[in-house]
Amino acid sequence: MAGKSIHFGVSNARYALETEDGFGPWKRLPGAVNINLEPQESQNDFYADNELYFTANGAASDQVTIELADLPDEAKVDLIGYEEINGDLALPVNYEAKPFVLGFQYEGNESAIRVNVFGGKLKRSTESHGTKTETTEPQTVSYEGKFSGKTFVVNGEEKAYLYYSTKTGKDNYAGWWDEVKTPGDVAEAAADTTLSAITIGSLTLTPTFSAGVTTYTATTENASDAITATATDENATVAISVGGVSVDSGDTVTWSEGTNVVSVIVTNDGDTGAYTVVVTKE
Repeated sequence: MAGKSIHFGVSNARYALETEDGFGPWKRLPGAVNINLEPQESQNDFYADNELYFTANGAASDQVTIELADLPDEAKVDLIGYEEINGDLALPVNYEAKPFVLGFQYEGNESAIRVNVFGGKLKRSTESHGTKTETTEPQTVSYEGKFSGKTFVVNGEEKAYLYYSTKTGKDNYAGWWDEVKTPGDVAEAAADTTLSAITIGSLTLTPTFSAGVTTYTATTENASDAITATATDENATVAISVGGVSVDSGDTVTWSEGTNVVSVIVTNDGDTGAYTVVVTKE
């Protein structure tokens, strides 16, 4: 069995309605028997030079069949468009299904996988009612629908996603059902706000300069020194001040007797980093 992965079982089925600003809370779909997702996208082959030159995939979508012991009344109202009237259910002729995300879990021999499928709409089920026989077998209901995905912003780029999953051991696994997890939750990488160099005349910085170290000291007997600070990212801006007074990189500053605080702020795409050098004039 080592090195081979198999999947079995379905549990934790639930749904959450799409809202204007995201998703509503998860609601359980108890009694899940089977969830079948059948890919619907097509492939278009392009031939050139008497051979297959390129294959283009169509937009991904899934046809879904959800088999349950029964669909709760609340879910019929939420998902399909039933109306509750005096505690009873009524289905308008022109009912409108609401978009939702489907969540569920399936087991494997190596890990459990938790899944979200986006942009779903269900149709009402086909109902069949038969007379009771000598052997009573439980009847299930099946609902069909289609999932077409939903657009999220990931690292500053808008992109449509159909499917998002995690598995045992991943950071998202434990809190997967706290709220709807999406690819849009992926944190955008912070912009580089480090310095590649900082020099103050010929003074020796303590400790030796390193981009990841932000606080230094230096001593001088000079009346003045030039300060130069260079950002690692050429798109970043550098602001230098001495004792709260702004100076430009490369300018010469005159030291006061005693302690002089040199502050360097690096700004890049809204993120900031700060360096401090305490210069003591002896």
